[in-house]
Amino acid sequence: MTELCGYYNYRNLRKSRKIIRKLLDSFVNQYRTPSREVHTFSNIVIGRLWHENVGDNFHYTDRENVTCFVAGNVYSYEKESEKHYFLRENINVTKFIVEKYKEDGFDFLSHMKGEFVIVLIDKKTIYLINDKKGLYSLYLYRDNEDGCILFSTQAEPIITSGYNFKINRNAIADFMVYGFVPNGETFIEGLCNLRSATIVSIDSDRISTKQYFELKSEKKIPRNENLYHLHSVFLNALKRRIKNTRVLMDISGGWDTRFILANVRSLVETPVIAFTEENENEEDLIISSMISKEQNIKHVIYSVKPDTKNSFALKFKFCDISEIMKYVNTKNHHDIHFIKETIIQKKISGLFGGELLGRNIPQEFIDYPKLPYQKVIRGLLRKDFIEGLRKKPTEHPLNFPNMNATNNESYIYLMQVGRSYLHVGTGWERPTFFFKYDITPFTDTDFMVALLSSNTVQQKYETYEQLFNSFYPEFLKIPWTYKSQRKKNPLPGMDKLKKSSKLFFVNCEDKVGFFSFLRKNKIINNKSPYLKKRIFNAYYLYHWFKFYYPFLPDARNFFEN
Repeated sequence: MTELCGYYNYRNLRKSRKIIRKLLDSFVNQYRTPSREVHTFSNIVIGRLWHENVGDNFHYTDRENVTCFVAGNVYSYEKESEKHYFLRENINVTKFIVEKYKEDGFDFLSHMKGEFVIVLIDKKTIYLINDKKGLYSLYLYRDNEDGCILFSTQAEPIITSGYNFKINRNAIADFMVYGFVPNGETFIEGLCNLRSATIVSIDSDRISTKQYFELKSEKKIPRNENLYHLHSVFLNALKRRIKNTRVLMDISGGWDTRFILANVRSLVETPVIAFTEENENEEDLIISSMISKEQNIKHVIYSVKPDTKNSFALKFKFCDISEIMKYVNTKNHHDIHFIKETIIQKKISGLFGGELLGRNIPQEFIDYPKLPYQKVIRGLLRKDFIEGLRKKPTEHPLNFPNMNATNNESYIYLMQVGRSYLHVGTGWERPTFFFKYDITPFTDTDFMVALLSSNTVQQKYETYEQLFNSFYPEFLKIPWTYKSQRKKNPLPGMDKLKKSSKLFFVNCEDKVGFFSFLRKNKIINNKSPYLKKRIFNAYYLYHWFKFYYPFLPDARNFFEN
Protein backbone atom coordinates (compact mmCIF):
# COMPACT_ATOMS: atom_id res chain seq x y z
CA MET A 1 0.00 0.00 0.00
CA THR A 2 1.13 3.53 -0.71
CA GLU A 3 -0.21 7.07 -0.36
CA LEU A 4 0.42 10.00 -2.68
CA CYS A 5 0.34 13.76 -2.57
CA GLY A 6 1.37 16.30 -5.16
CA TYR A 7 1.99 19.97 -5.80
CA TYR A 8 1.70 21.32 -9.36
CA ASN A 9 2.86 24.92 -9.65
CA TYR A 10 2.39 26.62 -12.99
CA ARG A 11 4.25 29.75 -11.86
CA ASN A 12 7.26 28.70 -9.80
CA LEU A 13 8.58 25.84 -7.68
CA ARG A 14 10.24 27.79 -4.89
CA LYS A 15 8.18 26.39 -2.03
CA SER A 16 7.01 23.16 -3.66
CA ARG A 17 9.35 20.75 -1.87
CA LYS A 18 8.67 22.42 1.47
CA ILE A 19 4.91 21.99 1.01
CA ILE A 20 5.28 18.36 -0.08
CA ARG A 21 7.34 17.55 3.01
CA LYS A 22 4.67 19.17 5.14
CA LEU A 23 1.98 17.11 3.41
CA LEU A 24 3.97 13.92 4.01
CA ASP A 25 4.55 14.80 7.66
CA SER A 26 0.83 15.22 8.20
CA PHE A 27 -0.11 12.05 6.31
CA VAL A 28 -1.81 9.23 8.11
CA ASN A 29 0.96 6.89 9.20
CA GLN A 30 -0.55 3.49 8.53
CA TYR A 31 2.70 1.60 8.43
CA ARG A 32 5.12 0.18 10.96
CA THR A 33 8.23 1.44 9.19
CA PRO A 34 7.09 3.97 6.61
CA SER A 35 9.36 5.04 3.81
CA ARG A 36 8.93 8.40 2.14
CA GLU A 37 10.31 9.97 -0.98
CA VAL A 38 9.99 13.27 -2.82
CA HIS A 39 10.12 13.27 -6.64
CA THR A 40 10.76 16.58 -8.42
CA PHE A 41 9.91 17.19 -12.08
CA SER A 42 9.92 20.38 -14.16
CA ASN A 43 6.86 21.92 -12.51
CA ILE A 44 5.56 19.04 -10.40
CA VAL A 45 6.58 17.66 -7.03
CA ILE A 46 5.21 14.28 -5.92
CA GLY A 47 5.38 12.96 -2.38
CA ARG A 48 5.11 9.23 -1.80
CA LEU A 49 4.76 7.31 1.46
CA TRP A 50 4.82 3.52 1.40
CA HIS A 51 5.46 0.40 3.41
CA GLU A 52 8.87 -1.16 2.93
CA ASN A 53 7.38 -4.43 1.62
CA VAL A 54 5.84 -2.90 -1.51
CA GLY A 55 9.22 -2.17 -3.09
CA ASP A 56 9.12 -0.37 -6.43
CA ASN A 57 5.82 -1.81 -7.53
CA PHE A 58 4.00 1.51 -7.09
CA HIS A 59 6.47 3.75 -8.95
CA TYR A 60 8.12 3.50 -12.36
CA THR A 61 9.85 5.77 -14.90
CA ASP A 62 10.72 4.54 -18.39
CA ARG A 63 13.57 5.62 -20.68
CA GLU A 64 11.45 8.37 -22.22
CA ASN A 65 10.74 9.79 -18.75
CA VAL A 66 7.08 8.81 -18.65
CA THR A 67 6.46 8.31 -14.93
CA CYS A 68 3.68 6.47 -13.13
CA PHE A 69 2.68 6.35 -9.46
CA VAL A 70 -0.13 4.19 -8.04
CA ALA A 71 -1.93 4.29 -4.70
CA GLY A 72 -4.43 1.71 -3.54
CA ASN A 73 -5.04 -1.74 -5.00
CA VAL A 74 -5.00 -2.58 -8.71
CA TYR A 75 -6.35 -6.12 -8.69
CA SER A 76 -6.29 -7.10 -12.33
CA TYR A 77 -6.22 -6.21 -16.00
CA GLU A 78 -8.89 -8.17 -17.84
CA LYS A 79 -9.26 -8.07 -21.59
CA GLU A 80 -10.59 -10.96 -23.67
CA SER A 81 -7.16 -11.65 -25.15
CA GLU A 82 -5.06 -10.79 -22.06
CA LYS A 83 -5.60 -11.22 -18.31
CA HIS A 84 -3.32 -10.46 -15.36
CA TYR A 85 -3.99 -10.84 -11.62
CA PHE A 86 -1.52 -8.49 -9.99
CA LEU A 87 -1.90 -9.73 -6.41
CA ARG A 88 -0.66 -13.18 -7.46
CA GLU A 89 1.62 -12.46 -10.41
CA ASN A 90 5.09 -10.96 -10.23
CA ILE A 91 4.26 -7.93 -12.38
CA ASN A 92 5.25 -4.32 -11.75
CA VAL A 93 1.86 -2.60 -11.93
CA THR A 94 3.23 0.87 -12.68
CA LYS A 95 5.51 -0.40 -15.46
CA PHE A 96 2.53 -2.30 -16.91
CA ILE A 97 0.42 0.89 -16.86
CA VAL A 98 3.11 2.97 -18.59
CA GLU A 99 3.46 0.36 -21.34
CA LYS A 100 -0.31 0.18 -21.89
CA TYR A 101 -0.59 3.97 -21.88
CA LYS A 102 2.07 4.25 -24.60
CA GLU A 103 0.40 1.48 -26.63
CA ASP A 104 -3.28 2.43 -26.36
CA GLY A 105 -3.54 5.82 -24.66
CA PHE A 106 -6.14 5.62 -21.90
CA ASP A 107 -8.13 2.76 -23.44
CA PHE A 108 -6.47 0.36 -20.97
CA LEU A 109 -8.37 1.93 -18.05
CA SER A 110 -11.64 0.24 -18.99
CA HIS A 111 -9.96 -3.13 -18.36
CA MET A 112 -8.45 -2.28 -14.95
CA LYS A 113 -10.11 -3.65 -11.80
CA GLY A 114 -9.55 -2.30 -8.31
CA GLU A 115 -9.73 0.66 -5.95
CA PHE A 116 -6.85 2.92 -6.92
CA VAL A 117 -5.43 6.28 -7.93
CA ILE A 118 -3.00 6.57 -10.86
CA VAL A 119 -0.71 9.57 -11.40
CA LEU A 120 0.90 9.71 -14.87
CA ILE A 121 3.48 12.35 -15.82
CA ASP A 122 4.25 12.75 -19.51
CA LYS A 123 6.59 15.69 -20.20
CA LYS A 124 4.94 18.71 -18.53
CA THR A 125 1.44 17.21 -18.42
CA ILE A 126 0.16 15.38 -15.37
CA TYR A 127 -2.81 13.01 -15.44
CA LEU A 128 -4.72 12.15 -12.26
CA ILE A 129 -6.97 9.09 -12.57
CA ASN A 130 -9.18 7.22 -10.14
CA ASP A 131 -10.97 3.88 -10.32
CA LYS A 132 -14.35 3.21 -11.89
CA LYS A 133 -16.20 3.61 -8.60
CA GLY A 134 -14.12 6.43 -7.15
CA LEU A 135 -13.70 4.50 -3.92
CA TYR A 136 -10.03 5.35 -3.54
CA SER A 137 -10.09 9.03 -2.70
CA LEU A 138 -8.24 11.70 -4.62
CA TYR A 139 -8.71 15.21 -3.24
CA LEU A 140 -7.90 18.28 -5.36
CA TYR A 141 -7.52 21.92 -4.39
CA ARG A 142 -6.65 24.80 -6.74
CA ASP A 143 -5.13 28.02 -5.42
CA ASN A 144 -5.34 30.66 -8.16
CA GLU A 145 -3.45 33.27 -6.14
CA ASP A 146 -0.47 30.98 -5.59
CA GLY A 147 -0.79 29.46 -9.08
CA CYS A 148 -0.82 25.89 -7.84
CA ILE A 149 -2.87 22.71 -7.60
CA LEU A 150 -2.63 20.44 -4.58
CA PHE A 151 -3.77 16.83 -4.68
CA SER A 152 -3.67 14.02 -2.17
CA THR A 153 -5.16 10.58 -1.58
CA GLN A 154 -6.35 11.89 1.79
CA ALA A 155 -7.91 15.24 2.60
CA GLU A 156 -6.24 15.84 5.96
CA PRO A 157 -2.70 16.61 4.75
CA ILE A 158 -4.04 19.35 2.48
CA ILE A 159 -6.20 20.83 5.24
CA THR A 160 -3.22 21.01 7.61
CA SER A 161 -0.79 22.30 4.96
CA GLY A 162 -0.96 25.92 6.14
CA TYR A 163 -3.13 27.47 3.45
CA ASN A 164 -5.71 30.00 4.56
CA PHE A 165 -8.70 27.80 3.75
CA LYS A 166 -12.30 28.94 4.00
CA ILE A 167 -14.83 26.60 5.57
CA ASN A 168 -17.57 25.37 3.24
CA ARG A 169 -20.81 26.36 4.97
CA ASN A 170 -22.98 24.56 2.43
CA ALA A 171 -21.11 21.30 2.99
CA ILE A 172 -21.66 21.60 6.75
CA ALA A 173 -25.36 22.27 6.15
CA ASP A 174 -25.65 19.20 3.89
CA PHE A 175 -23.74 17.09 6.41
CA MET A 176 -26.04 18.10 9.25
CA VAL A 177 -29.08 17.14 7.16
CA TYR A 178 -27.82 13.93 5.54
CA GLY A 179 -24.92 12.69 7.68
CA PHE A 180 -22.44 12.89 4.79
CA VAL A 181 -21.21 15.50 2.32
CA PRO A 182 -22.69 14.81 -1.15
CA ASN A 183 -21.03 14.94 -4.54
CA GLY A 184 -17.44 14.74 -3.29
CA GLU A 185 -17.39 18.13 -1.56
CA THR A 186 -15.72 18.64 1.83
CA PHE A 187 -15.90 21.07 4.75
CA ILE A 188 -13.23 23.14 2.94
CA GLU A 189 -14.15 25.47 0.08
CA GLY A 190 -12.64 24.25 -3.18
CA LEU A 191 -11.39 20.92 -1.79
CA CYS A 192 -13.22 18.09 -3.55
CA ASN A 193 -12.94 14.34 -3.95
CA LEU A 194 -12.64 13.37 -7.60
CA ARG A 195 -15.73 11.95 -9.27
CA SER A 196 -15.52 8.24 -10.16
CA ALA A 197 -13.84 7.09 -13.40
CA THR A 198 -12.29 10.50 -14.07
CA ILE A 199 -9.12 11.53 -15.89
CA VAL A 200 -7.89 14.98 -14.85
CA SER A 201 -5.39 16.51 -17.26
CA ILE A 202 -3.27 19.41 -15.95
CA ASP A 203 -1.04 21.36 -18.33
CA SER A 204 0.16 24.77 -17.19
CA ASP A 205 -2.92 26.56 -15.80
CA ARG A 206 -5.30 24.51 -17.96
CA ILE A 207 -7.30 21.75 -16.31
CA SER A 208 -9.64 19.41 -18.16
CA THR A 209 -11.61 16.36 -17.02
CA LYS A 210 -12.93 13.33 -18.87
CA GLN A 211 -15.02 10.35 -17.82
CA TYR A 212 -13.64 7.06 -19.10
CA PHE A 213 -16.35 4.70 -17.83
CA GLU A 214 -20.09 4.70 -17.23
CA LEU A 215 -21.92 1.87 -15.52
CA LYS A 216 -24.60 0.45 -17.82
CA SER A 217 -26.92 -2.51 -17.60
CA GLU A 218 -26.25 -5.50 -19.80
CA LYS A 219 -28.80 -7.51 -21.69
CA LYS A 220 -31.31 -9.12 -19.32
CA ILE A 221 -30.26 -12.60 -18.27
CA PRO A 222 -32.87 -15.39 -18.42
CA ARG A 223 -34.31 -16.19 -15.01
CA ASN A 224 -33.04 -19.77 -15.00
CA GLU A 225 -29.47 -18.52 -15.55
CA ASN A 226 -29.52 -15.68 -13.03
CA LEU A 227 -28.15 -17.53 -10.03
CA TYR A 228 -25.33 -19.22 -11.91
CA HIS A 229 -24.34 -15.94 -13.57
CA LEU A 230 -24.35 -13.97 -10.30
CA HIS A 231 -22.39 -16.70 -8.52
CA SER A 232 -19.79 -16.85 -11.29
CA VAL A 233 -19.31 -13.06 -11.33
CA PHE A 234 -18.99 -12.95 -7.54
CA LEU A 235 -16.37 -15.72 -7.59
CA ASN A 236 -14.35 -13.83 -10.19
CA ALA A 237 -14.55 -10.70 -8.07
CA LEU A 238 -13.04 -12.60 -5.16
CA LYS A 239 -10.31 -14.13 -7.33
CA ARG A 240 -9.02 -10.65 -8.04
CA ARG A 241 -8.71 -9.85 -4.34
CA ILE A 242 -7.19 -13.02 -2.91
CA LYS A 243 -3.48 -13.37 -2.34
CA ASN A 244 -1.62 -16.67 -2.27
CA THR A 245 -0.56 -16.26 1.36
CA ARG A 246 -3.68 -15.84 3.49
CA VAL A 247 -7.06 -14.11 3.44
CA LEU A 248 -7.96 -11.54 6.09
CA MET A 249 -11.65 -10.75 6.39
CA ASP A 250 -14.41 -9.61 8.71
CA ILE A 251 -16.93 -12.08 10.05
CA SER A 252 -20.23 -11.11 11.64
CA GLY A 253 -23.54 -12.77 12.29
CA GLY A 254 -25.14 -11.68 9.04
CA TRP A 255 -25.18 -13.05 5.51
CA ASP A 256 -22.74 -10.69 3.81
CA THR A 257 -19.47 -11.75 5.39
CA ARG A 258 -20.42 -15.42 5.47
CA PHE A 259 -21.24 -15.30 1.75
CA ILE A 260 -17.73 -13.99 1.09
CA LEU A 261 -16.30 -16.69 3.38
CA ALA A 262 -18.29 -19.41 1.61
CA ASN A 263 -16.95 -18.32 -1.76
CA VAL A 264 -13.38 -17.99 -0.47
CA ARG A 265 -13.49 -21.54 0.91
CA SER A 266 -14.72 -22.85 -2.44
CA LEU A 267 -11.94 -21.05 -4.32
CA VAL A 268 -8.74 -21.67 -2.37
CA GLU A 269 -7.27 -23.60 0.52
CA THR A 270 -5.47 -20.47 1.67
CA PRO A 271 -5.64 -19.93 5.45
CA VAL A 272 -8.42 -17.56 6.50
CA ILE A 273 -8.18 -15.24 9.50
CA ALA A 274 -11.52 -13.74 10.49
CA PHE A 275 -11.97 -10.64 12.67
CA THR A 276 -14.96 -9.68 14.80
CA GLU A 277 -15.27 -6.57 16.92
CA GLU A 278 -16.50 -7.20 20.44
CA ASN A 279 -19.27 -4.69 21.04
CA GLU A 280 -22.76 -4.51 22.50
CA ASN A 281 -24.19 -6.77 19.79
CA GLU A 282 -23.71 -10.17 21.40
CA GLU A 283 -25.50 -11.86 18.49
CA ASP A 284 -22.64 -11.03 16.15
CA LEU A 285 -20.05 -12.37 18.57
CA ILE A 286 -21.87 -15.63 19.27
CA ILE A 287 -22.78 -16.38 15.65
CA SER A 288 -19.39 -15.38 14.20
CA SER A 289 -17.75 -17.74 16.70
CA MET A 290 -20.08 -20.51 15.59
CA ILE A 291 -19.20 -19.92 11.92
CA SER A 292 -15.46 -19.82 12.64
CA LYS A 293 -15.61 -23.04 14.64
CA GLU A 294 -17.71 -24.79 12.01
CA GLN A 295 -15.34 -23.71 9.22
CA ASN A 296 -12.20 -24.32 11.31
CA ILE A 297 -10.74 -20.88 10.68
CA LYS A 298 -8.72 -18.63 12.97
CA HIS A 299 -10.99 -16.13 14.73
CA VAL A 300 -9.60 -12.92 16.26
CA ILE A 301 -11.92 -11.00 18.57
CA TYR A 302 -10.85 -7.42 19.13
CA SER A 303 -12.28 -4.33 20.73
CA VAL A 304 -11.64 -0.64 20.65
CA LYS A 305 -11.13 0.69 24.17
CA PRO A 306 -14.25 2.31 25.69
CA ASP A 307 -12.69 5.76 25.94
CA THR A 308 -12.21 5.85 22.16
CA LYS A 309 -15.29 3.96 21.00
CA ASN A 310 -17.23 7.01 19.87
CA SER A 311 -14.11 8.99 19.10
CA PHE A 312 -13.31 10.81 15.91
CA ALA A 313 -11.12 8.73 13.59
CA LEU A 314 -8.61 11.55 13.22
CA LYS A 315 -7.50 10.86 16.78
CA PHE A 316 -5.47 8.01 15.31
CA LYS A 317 -4.27 9.62 12.13
CA PHE A 318 -1.03 11.15 13.30
CA CYS A 319 0.28 8.20 15.33
CA ASP A 320 2.70 5.47 14.42
CA ILE A 321 1.66 1.84 14.71
CA SER A 322 2.82 1.46 18.32
CA GLU A 323 0.66 4.40 19.36
CA ILE A 324 -2.35 3.09 17.43
CA MET A 325 -2.15 -0.31 19.06
CA LYS A 326 -2.52 1.25 22.53
CA TYR A 327 -6.19 1.79 21.68
CA VAL A 328 -6.88 -1.80 20.66
CA ASN A 329 -7.63 -4.80 22.86
CA THR A 330 -7.80 -8.41 21.81
CA LYS A 331 -8.79 -11.47 23.79
CA ASN A 332 -6.20 -13.47 21.85
CA HIS A 333 -3.09 -11.50 22.78
CA HIS A 334 -0.81 -13.65 20.64
CA ASP A 335 -2.85 -12.53 17.61
CA ILE A 336 -1.94 -8.88 18.01
CA HIS A 337 0.47 -9.09 15.05
CA PHE A 338 -2.46 -10.13 12.85
CA ILE A 339 -4.25 -6.93 13.79
CA LYS A 340 -1.11 -4.98 12.97
CA GLU A 341 -0.99 -6.75 9.62
CA THR A 342 -4.51 -5.63 8.74
CA ILE A 343 -3.28 -2.06 8.83
CA ILE A 344 -0.85 -2.97 6.07
CA GLN A 345 -2.82 -5.62 4.19
CA LYS A 346 -6.42 -4.49 3.92
CA LYS A 347 -9.16 -6.89 4.89
CA ILE A 348 -11.95 -8.03 2.61
CA SER A 349 -15.20 -6.66 3.98
CA GLY A 350 -18.85 -7.39 3.31
CA LEU A 351 -19.51 -3.70 2.78
CA PHE A 352 -21.20 -3.27 -0.61
CA GLY A 353 -20.60 -6.91 -1.48
CA GLY A 354 -23.57 -9.01 -0.48
CA GLU A 355 -25.38 -5.81 0.54
CA LEU A 356 -25.97 -5.17 -3.13
CA LEU A 357 -27.78 -8.50 -3.31
CA GLY A 358 -30.00 -7.56 -0.40
CA ARG A 359 -30.22 -3.90 -1.44
CA ASN A 360 -29.55 -3.41 2.26
CA ILE A 361 -28.99 0.32 2.49
CA PRO A 362 -30.48 2.71 5.05
CA GLN A 363 -34.10 3.48 4.28
CA GLU A 364 -33.46 7.09 5.21
CA PHE A 365 -31.03 7.36 2.28
CA ILE A 366 -33.78 6.29 -0.12
CA ASP A 367 -36.03 8.89 1.51
CA TYR A 368 -33.49 11.74 1.32
CA PRO A 369 -34.85 13.24 -1.94
CA LYS A 370 -38.22 13.54 -0.21
CA LEU A 371 -36.83 15.55 2.73
CA PRO A 372 -38.15 19.11 3.05
CA TYR A 373 -34.58 20.39 2.81
CA GLN A 374 -35.33 24.09 3.24
CA LYS A 375 -37.55 23.43 6.22
CA VAL A 376 -34.97 21.20 7.92
CA ILE A 377 -32.14 23.69 7.27
CA ARG A 378 -34.11 26.62 8.65
CA GLY A 379 -35.12 24.66 11.72
CA LEU A 380 -31.77 22.98 12.37
CA LEU A 381 -29.25 25.77 11.74
CA ARG A 382 -28.91 29.29 13.09
CA LYS A 383 -30.26 32.13 11.02
CA ASP A 384 -26.94 34.00 10.72
CA PHE A 385 -25.23 30.79 9.54
CA ILE A 386 -27.87 30.26 6.84
CA GLU A 387 -27.46 33.85 5.66
CA GLY A 388 -23.77 33.13 5.01
CA LEU A 389 -24.40 30.12 2.76
CA ARG A 390 -22.75 30.33 -0.65
CA LYS A 391 -25.78 28.71 -2.26
CA LYS A 392 -29.11 29.60 -0.72
CA PRO A 393 -31.26 26.59 0.28
CA THR A 394 -33.79 27.12 -2.49
CA GLU A 395 -33.29 23.77 -4.23
CA HIS A 396 -32.62 20.25 -3.08
CA PRO A 397 -28.81 19.85 -3.24
CA LEU A 398 -28.57 16.07 -3.27
CA ASN A 399 -27.89 14.77 -6.76
CA PHE A 400 -28.91 11.17 -7.48
CA PRO A 401 -27.67 10.63 -11.04
CA ASN A 402 -29.20 7.80 -13.05
CA MET A 403 -31.77 6.95 -10.37
CA ASN A 404 -34.39 6.42 -13.04
CA ALA A 405 -31.95 4.77 -15.45
CA THR A 406 -30.62 2.09 -13.11
CA ASN A 407 -33.39 1.95 -10.52
CA ASN A 408 -30.76 0.64 -8.12
CA GLU A 409 -30.48 2.62 -4.89
CA SER A 410 -27.48 0.56 -3.81
CA TYR A 411 -25.46 1.89 -6.73
CA ILE A 412 -26.51 5.46 -6.00
CA TYR A 413 -25.69 4.98 -2.32
CA LEU A 414 -22.27 3.67 -3.25
CA MET A 415 -21.55 6.56 -5.60
CA GLN A 416 -22.64 9.12 -3.00
CA VAL A 417 -21.77 7.81 0.46
CA GLY A 418 -18.95 5.51 -0.64
CA ARG A 419 -16.85 8.44 -1.87
CA SER A 420 -18.18 11.16 0.44
CA TYR A 421 -16.11 13.06 2.97
CA LEU A 422 -16.74 12.02 6.59
CA HIS A 423 -19.32 9.41 5.65
CA VAL A 424 -21.07 8.85 8.96
CA GLY A 425 -24.51 9.42 10.41
CA THR A 426 -26.50 7.23 8.02
CA GLY A 427 -26.54 4.38 10.50
CA TRP A 428 -24.23 2.20 8.39
CA GLU A 429 -20.77 2.69 9.87
CA ARG A 430 -19.29 4.81 12.63
CA PRO A 431 -15.92 6.53 12.24
CA THR A 432 -14.13 4.17 14.60
CA PHE A 433 -10.48 3.25 14.30
CA PHE A 434 -11.08 -0.01 12.49
CA PHE A 435 -13.54 1.43 10.00
CA LYS A 436 -10.93 3.92 8.85
CA TYR A 437 -7.93 1.65 8.70
CA ASP A 438 -8.68 -1.92 7.80
CA ILE A 439 -11.77 -2.20 5.63
CA THR A 440 -11.51 -2.52 1.89
CA PRO A 441 -15.02 -2.05 0.45
CA PHE A 442 -15.81 -5.22 -1.45
CA THR A 443 -17.37 -3.71 -4.54
CA ASP A 444 -16.91 -5.05 -8.01
CA THR A 445 -18.03 -3.27 -11.17
CA ASP A 446 -18.86 -6.51 -12.99
CA PHE A 447 -20.96 -7.67 -10.05
CA MET A 448 -22.84 -4.37 -9.97
CA VAL A 449 -23.54 -4.62 -13.71
CA ALA A 450 -24.70 -8.23 -13.30
CA LEU A 451 -27.17 -7.15 -10.64
CA LEU A 452 -28.48 -4.29 -12.75
CA SER A 453 -29.00 -6.80 -15.56
CA SER A 454 -30.63 -9.35 -13.30
CA ASN A 455 -34.34 -10.07 -13.20
CA THR A 456 -34.02 -10.50 -9.43
CA VAL A 457 -32.68 -7.06 -8.56
CA GLN A 458 -35.95 -6.01 -6.90
CA GLN A 459 -36.39 -9.17 -4.84
CA LYS A 460 -34.54 -7.98 -1.75
CA TYR A 461 -33.22 -11.06 0.09
CA GLU A 462 -34.89 -13.76 -2.01
CA THR A 463 -31.99 -13.95 -4.48
CA TYR A 464 -29.54 -14.03 -1.62
CA GLU A 465 -31.28 -16.98 0.02
CA GLN A 466 -31.51 -18.79 -3.33
CA LEU A 467 -27.74 -18.40 -3.81
CA PHE A 468 -27.04 -19.88 -0.38
CA ASN A 469 -29.45 -22.76 -0.92
CA SER A 470 -28.06 -23.52 -4.38
CA PHE A 471 -24.33 -23.33 -3.63
CA TYR A 472 -23.69 -23.18 0.13
CA PRO A 473 -26.69 -24.67 1.99
CA GLU A 474 -24.50 -25.60 4.98
CA PHE A 475 -24.02 -21.91 5.75
CA LEU A 476 -27.75 -21.48 6.32
CA LYS A 477 -27.74 -24.12 9.05
CA ILE A 478 -26.05 -21.57 11.30
CA PRO A 479 -28.41 -18.84 12.59
CA TRP A 480 -28.12 -15.29 11.31
CA THR A 481 -28.86 -11.89 12.75
CA TYR A 482 -31.96 -10.96 10.76
CA LYS A 483 -34.66 -10.69 13.41
CA SER A 484 -37.43 -10.80 10.81
CA GLN A 485 -36.38 -14.40 10.05
CA ARG A 486 -35.77 -15.45 13.65
CA LYS A 487 -38.60 -18.02 13.57
CA LYS A 488 -36.99 -19.51 10.50
CA ASN A 489 -33.62 -19.87 12.19
CA PRO A 490 -33.86 -19.78 15.98
CA LEU A 491 -30.87 -19.12 18.19
CA PRO A 492 -31.71 -20.49 21.66
CA GLY A 493 -31.28 -18.02 24.48
CA MET A 494 -30.81 -15.03 22.20
CA ASP A 495 -33.77 -13.19 23.72
CA LYS A 496 -32.06 -13.31 27.12
CA LEU A 497 -28.93 -11.55 25.91
CA LYS A 498 -28.06 -8.29 27.51
CA LYS A 499 -29.19 -5.34 25.44
CA SER A 500 -27.95 -1.81 25.95
CA SER A 501 -30.59 0.81 26.71
CA LYS A 502 -28.09 3.60 27.35
CA LEU A 503 -28.61 6.86 25.55
CA PHE A 504 -25.95 8.32 23.31
CA PHE A 505 -25.11 10.98 25.90
CA VAL A 506 -24.28 8.31 28.48
CA ASN A 507 -21.81 6.63 26.11
CA CYS A 508 -20.31 9.90 24.89
CA GLU A 509 -16.81 10.17 26.39
CA ASP A 510 -16.55 13.95 26.02
CA LYS A 511 -19.94 15.18 27.19
CA VAL A 512 -18.63 18.38 28.76
CA GLY A 513 -16.81 19.46 25.60
CA PHE A 514 -19.71 18.48 23.36
CA PHE A 515 -22.32 20.39 25.39
CA SER A 516 -20.00 23.40 25.42
CA PHE A 517 -19.76 23.14 21.63
CA LEU A 518 -23.56 23.08 21.32
CA ARG A 519 -23.78 26.25 23.42
CA LYS A 520 -20.97 28.22 21.79
CA ASN A 521 -21.06 27.26 18.11
CA LYS A 522 -22.69 29.62 15.62
CA ILE A 523 -23.90 26.85 13.32
CA ILE A 524 -26.51 24.69 15.06
CA ASN A 525 -29.74 25.81 16.66
CA ASN A 526 -29.37 23.75 19.84
CA LYS A 527 -33.09 24.04 20.55
CA SER A 528 -34.06 22.58 17.17
CA PRO A 529 -36.49 19.63 17.15
CA TYR A 530 -34.43 18.17 14.28
CA LEU A 531 -31.27 17.93 16.40
CA LYS A 532 -32.24 14.77 18.27
CA LYS A 533 -32.11 12.64 15.10
CA ARG A 534 -28.86 14.28 14.04
CA ILE A 535 -27.00 14.18 17.33
CA PHE A 536 -24.26 11.92 15.90
CA ASN A 537 -23.74 14.38 13.06
CA ALA A 538 -23.37 17.22 15.56
CA TYR A 539 -20.97 15.17 17.67
CA TYR A 540 -18.80 14.41 14.65
CA LEU A 541 -18.82 18.07 13.66
CA TYR A 542 -17.70 18.95 17.19
CA HIS A 543 -14.68 16.65 16.94
CA TRP A 544 -13.85 17.92 13.47
CA PHE A 545 -13.69 21.52 14.67
CA LYS A 546 -11.87 20.46 17.84
CA PHE A 547 -9.13 18.83 15.78
CA TYR A 548 -8.81 21.39 12.95
CA TYR A 549 -9.35 24.58 14.93
CA PRO A 550 -5.56 25.27 15.24
CA PHE A 551 -5.08 24.81 11.48
CA LEU A 552 -7.99 26.91 10.22
CA PRO A 553 -8.16 30.62 11.09
CA ASP A 554 -11.64 30.74 9.54
CA ALA A 555 -12.89 28.30 12.22
CA ARG A 556 -12.88 31.13 14.77
CA ASN A 557 -15.79 32.73 12.90
CA PHE A 558 -18.03 29.80 13.85
CA PHE A 559 -17.85 30.18 17.62
CA GLU A 560 -18.84 32.74 20.22
CA ASN A 561 -15.90 34.53 21.84
